[in-house]
Amino acid sequence: MYFPITQEGPNGIQLVVRTNLPLSSLASSVLHTLCELNPNHPATEFHPIRGIVDHASLPRRFFMVLVAAFAALGLIPAGLGICMAAMKRSKAGPAQAIMSRMT
Repeated sequence: MYFPITQEGPNGIQLVVRTNLPLSSLASSVLHTLCELNPNHPATEFHPIRGIVDHASLPRRFFMVLVAAFAALGLIPAGLGICMAAMKRSKAGPAQAIMSRMT
């Protein structure tokens, strides 16, 4: 029998628990309680929401770091170009040329 993916039921159940307890003590008690309620549907995984969110946002974070790195690399030649132009105009050292432009 053919079932389109839009009509197919869920492959599993996700349970979200909000608590102030540490993860180590919570995981075993939640998994034990779930196994008692429904022994035919084994619960084997327990993931904190922070890890799921971090995993989902990892590609965006990577590209943001990459763009920031290239932006920082672009500032180096721009700064050197401004410094060299100031040195040519005043025919002085870099520090003196920059200080003369500021005053």
